[in-house]
Amino acid sequence: MEKSDLGAGNLGRLKVAGRHFWPPVIAFSTTLVVFGLGARYGVSRHGSLTSALTHGRGNPLVVDQAMKTMVDVRPGAVVVVNYLLTNTSSRPIRVVGVSPSCTCTVVGDLPMTFAAFETRAITANIHTSEGNPPLDGSITLFTDQPSASEILLGYRLVPSAPSRQAAPAE
Repeated sequence: MEKSDLGAGNLGRLKVAGRHFWPPVIAFSTTLVVFGLGARYGVSRHGSLTSALTHGRGNPLVVDQAMKTMVDVRPGAVVVVNYLLTNTSSRPIRVVGVSPSCTCTVVGDLPMTFAAFETRAITANIHTSEGNPPLDGSITLFTDQPSASEILLGYRLVPSAPSRQAAPAE
């Protein structure tokens, strides 16, 4: 090893055949490329990174968007929120029950069976009351699949801004 190779600027470098290599940089770059290609494949196959990760965890029932935000909600209105679920397995999956976080939430058409590779909507009707601040809630779906016995859906309702009426002219 030459004396010039021991300087602080060469720390971590590996000299092979007269060339300097940075093993940590090369390993990190390779890792980024591998993960990037894997993420790109997952998005192209499942439509979104969230769906790809859900499927990768073994959950065969994939939600289009697990958290929905509804804005300009009028107090006292009934808000309808639709969640699209896709069965990515080759076997049918049955949604057998539901547990909303609020008694104001009603989910209809259950139990529901998703055929292999079928996409269907699950609809939640959320009843708001007068003068409520933003309402956050969740809906837990129960399935007959051991690998995905519970699926968590969420929502946030943001009330519309109060209307400002012009004061009567004096």
